[in-house]
Amino acid sequence: MNELVTIIRPPDLKAKMRAAERRGAPRAVPVGSAYVTINTKRYRIGDWSRLGLKFGPVENEFELGMVVPIDVVIDDFRVQRIQFHGFLTVLRVLNGEAAGRYNCREGTDAARIDHYFRVVVGQ
Repeated sequence: MNELVTIIRPPDLKAKMRAAERRGAPRAVPVGSAYVTINTKRYRIGDWSRLGLKFGPVENEFELGMVVPIDVVIDDFRVQRIQFHGFLTVLRVLNGEAAGRYNCREGTDAARIDHYFRVVVGQ
C-alpha cells in the first residue's frame, strides 16, 4: 500500500525574516532619539526603513493618502546623526500609530540613510 507522507518542517530563521520583511525594505528601530516633525508637531518614530517610517502616537490628524511635509531626525548612537526634509504619503493609520512612505529632498540624505542601514541592519 502506498501512502503519501507529508513532512512538515519548521521554517528556518532566514525564511522567518523574509516573511517578516514583506514591505520591500529592512526595518530598523532607532536606539536613541528619533522623531518626525509634521506641521510643527513632533512624533516618536517607532521603526523606519529606506522607504518609510512608522510614528505616533497619533489621534485623528492623518488620513490615508494624505501627503505632508516632514522633518526627520534620527539620533541613533550607532551612527552619525541623520536629519532630512521631505514628504510623506500616509499609508496606514491604526492603533494610535501612522505609517507612510517618504521621499527625501536631497540626494545626500539618501546616501546617509543607506549608510545607516548598512551599519545597523547590515544591508
